[in-house]
Amino acid sequence: RQVVWGTVAQGLVRVGFGCNQDCGMCWQDRDWGRFPPSQVLRWIEDLRAAGVRRLIISGGEPMLDASLDSYIRRAVELGFKEVTLETNAIQCAKPGLAERLRDAGLSLAFVSMHSADPEVSDRITRAPGTHARTVRGVHALIQAGVPVKFNAVMSG
Repeated sequence: RQVVWGTVAQGLVRVGFGCNQDCGMCWQDRDWGRFPPSQVLRWIEDLRAAGVRRLIISGGEPMLDASLDSYIRRAVELGFKEVTLETNAIQCAKPGLAERLRDAGLSLAFVSMHSADPEVSDRITRAPGTHARTVRGVHALIQAGVPVKFNAVMSG
């Protein structure tokens, strides 16, 4: 966990480093694993106790953590004004998941998009077919009423 200072202090919690893509430019090692839910919840509580009012939940891919809903819900209970999820949105295409995240209190999805071209995107992520799944996940988030911003990933 860390506090990210800017015009407004935000807390950042990484729930783990596993991912359903394997982007060549990513600094994270897929073997680093995940943190136990009790630790993630403790970090969220620590950030709120430090006065942070906006939370970013990240990873790896945080949607691979089965406890994600409980992290969002706890952040809202603690009084975070905004909870942002950094994600590739692949899992959001699963029926009902986007609605579950919205109902837990998710404020915003910050979605990594590697290219508008599916072939280029899948080559960068080394995960064939995930561009289409990201697009479906984004549509599901929007339909559920979760605002989406894009992280236009640049690579050379």
